[in-house]
Amino acid sequence: MNVDETLIERIRRTLEELLRDARGVINSAALVSSEGLPIAHILPSDSEPEAFSAAVMAMINAIDSSLEMLGEKGKKILRVDVMLEGGGHLIAVPMEMGALVCQTARNPNLGLVYLVLRKYEERVRDLIR
Repeated sequence: MNVDETLIERIRRTLEELLRDARGVINSAALVSSEGLPIAHILPSDSEPEAFSAAVMAMINAIDSSLEMLGEKGKKILRVDVMLEGGGHLIAVPMEMGALVCQTARNPNLGLVYLVLRKYEERVRDLIR
């Protein structure tokens, strides 16, 4: 996916708004391409955005392949929610062009997290169109 710098900055600002709207229950967020490359992100400074993006898309693709093996070929993955030891979550929302991903704080209000992700998934879609 070829994305210009202005669009990348707009997406980054949208991710900043996502973190603010989440009221502290989402710690980091990223938009990754379907090729597993980072488009825009707000990740911890010691993270590796390229490796993280590749791993997220590999996870989504592995789940998609597993579903196919179970006879669920063609079913759209709406959300991948991995609960972590300590109560945090890694949540990925697959999109046509990649995925919107976030990491939550410990024991988050998942209703709020899902609501915020749904809202910003639409905002990102609108920016990409």
